[in-house]
Amino acid sequence: MRGSDVYYETHTPYISDLMSAKLRKFALNADFAKDEGAHKGGSAMFLPYDDEYAVLYSKIFTENRIKPEEYNQVIEEVHNLFMNGYKVAPILGYLYNAKGTGIPNPNYNGKVNRDYIFLQRAPGYNLSDLHGYHNFIDKKEAILNSPDTYFTELAETLNAILNSKINPDFNPGNIIYGKNAGFNFCDFNTLEEHKDETMKVAHIRQFLESFLIPSLSLRRPDKAERTFDFMGGKEKYFKTAKEEQKVITDKLSKIPKMRGMVDGAIKTSLPFNEFLQCESISDIYR
Repeated sequence: MRGSDVYYETHTPYISDLMSAKLRKFALNADFAKDEGAHKGGSAMFLPYDDEYAVLYSKIFTENRIKPEEYNQVIEEVHNLFMNGYKVAPILGYLYNAKGTGIPNPNYNGKVNRDYIFLQRAPGYNLSDLHGYHNFIDKKEAILNSPDTYFTELAETLNAILNSKINPDFNPGNIIYGKNAGFNFCDFNTLEEHKDETMKVAHIRQFLESFLIPSLSLRRPDKAERTFDFMGGKEKYFKTAKEEQKVITDKLSKIPKMRGMVDGAIKTSLPFNEFLQCESISDIYR
C-alpha cells in the first residue's frame, strides 16, 4: 500500500487475494451516489459488483458501532450459519481505515468518509422493493404462493439466527426473496450475546412488520395514492393486503418452532393489531 491509502486495511478471510483486490479497487472508485445499481438503506448504500458479489458502503467502524475485531466474530458467526445450511448471505470481509477516520470517496469530494463491507449476493429482491409499485402484485404473489419448504427453511434460519451471537436487523432491505431460492437474510453488523424470549419475540415482530410495510403505507396518503391506483382502489388494496398478511402469519404459525414467537409478536405489535382489527380503509384514517 502506498500513498493516501497506507492506512486502509482489507480483511477478507473467505475470498481469494485476487477477488479481494478487485473488490477493493471497485469500492474505492465506485460512485455510490450516482450509480443506477445502487440501493440506499438508511445511512448505508448497497452496490452490486456482479451477480455474485456486492459492496456495502457503511459507517459501522467510523461511527464506532463495532470494533473490527468484534466484527470478525460477526463474520465468523454468519459463515458458520451459512456452512450449516441456513439461508444467510455470507459477509466476505471489509475495507476500512485503521486510523478510525473512515475512507473518503472521491465522488463525494472527500466529504463523506465510510467503510466498505464485501458481501456475497443472495438471489432475488429485498422486501423494501415491495414499495416499487410496478411489480407489487407479481412479487407479493410469488411470496404467498411459494412452496411450504421455503417457509420451513425460513423458520429454521430465523430460529438459528435468534440462537446465535448475532444481533439481527430484520428490516425489509435485509430480507431477500428469490422465486427459485426462497428467503435469505443479509447485512448483519453487531453482536448480541444473549437473547431471552422477550428479545426473540421483539426480533420476530420486526421481521413480521417488514412484510406489513406496504400495508402500513395506507396511513401515509401522500405516499400511497399510486399504490391505491395500481391495485384498483383503496378498499381493494386494503382487502388484498389484509389477506396477504394472514397468509404469511398462518404459514409461519404452522411451524412448531415459530408458533409461540409468532403469536407473541402479533399480540405485542401495535401496527399488526391496528391493521388487522380494521374492517375498512376508513378505520385506518380515523
